[in-house]
Amino acid sequence: MIKKANFHGIGISSANLQLVACSSDQFAKQFNVSKGKQLREVELPDKEQFDIVVDSTKTKFALMGADQLNRIF
Repeated sequence: MIKKANFHGIGISSANLQLVACSSDQFAKQFNVSKGKQLREVELPDKEQFDIVVDSTKTKFALMGADQLNRIF
């Protein structure tokens, strides 16, 4: 569970009720909203995230950071 209010971004996939959230703790967390479960957690190399894209197949999400690199998880 994310316990901080300092979010860098939230990405939502309405097709499968999942979201990805990034906060100031440098972790991206993926949740299944309908089940209330955290699916995975990824430590981010970059503290500043500018954009999150969630794939509708439930398997991937992409983050773009201050270093202007896209990372796919």
